[in-house]
Amino acid sequence: CAPRCVTRRWPQRRRPAPGGAPRAAMAACMLDVVCDSTKVGEEVCCIGSVPELGHWDPGRALRLRTTAQSFPHWLAEGFPPLRAGDEFKFAIRRPCGAIDWEPINGNRCLPQGTAAGGAGAVV
Repeated sequence: CAPRCVTRRWPQRRRPAPGGAPRAAMAACMLDVVCDSTKVGEEVCCIGSVPELGHWDPGRALRLRTTAQSFPHWLAEGFPPLRAGDEFKFAIRRPCGAIDWEPINGNRCLPQGTAAGGAGAVV
C-alpha cells in the first residue's frame, strides 16, 4: 500500500451551534491510500496512537472505503485533523477479522510542520 495523507479545510458551513452562535469552519483530514493487494470483502484501515485512529486497537481503527470506480484508492474523509508527530500504520482487515499490518519497520509519523487545513503531506 502506498499512502498519501492529505489534510484539508472543508467548505465553511455556518450552522448555528447550540445557543445560536455560528460555528467556525472546522478543518478535517482526508486519507488517500493506494492499495491493490486487497480482495473482495477485505478493507484497508489506519491504526494509530490517537483516539481518531483507535489508540492502536484494530477494532477501533479508522476504516477506509473504496468503490469499483476508485479502486485501488481507499479513502477516509471528514475526521478531525491529525497533528504533527501522531504515529500510525496501515493494515488490511481480512473477513475473518485477522489484521495484516503493512510491512514496514516502525510506525509512520505525520511530519513536523504539517498543519490542520494545510495542503497536506505524503507519508
